[in-house]
Amino acid sequence: MGTTLLNLSTNAARLQMAKENLEIYEGSDSRRLLERVTEDKTWIQFKPPIRKQDGRVWLKKEEVPPAVCVSDFRAPKVLYCIFFDGPGPVAQIPVPKGQTLTGQFYADVVLPEVENIILR
Repeated sequence: MGTTLLNLSTNAARLQMAKENLEIYEGSDSRRLLERVTEDKTWIQFKPPIRKQDGRVWLKKEEVPPAVCVSDFRAPKVLYCIFFDGPGPVAQIPVPKGQTLTGQFYADVVLPEVENIILR
């Protein structure tokens, strides 16, 4: 899914939806709002440090230097569907290489996995 540019009507629709969602929790315990789960998708790119100078960190002798996130479009990457609630991330689901994000993929793979994690 690409970046979505918000125009005035789209922005107004999202604002109205947010207000309606908040009305659901009106008068209830404010902690209930933290139970809402939302989702975002992002590409995570990883590449080991190219030069020793680039990856300098303080490590114990037995520790392995960390991988460095880069924004090089040629770098190996994985698409993640990340689900959040109030306190933080609930589920991070990697999308298999070559898989297109469709409603069917969400219904068959992503949502059942999120439900399993939440209901544990």
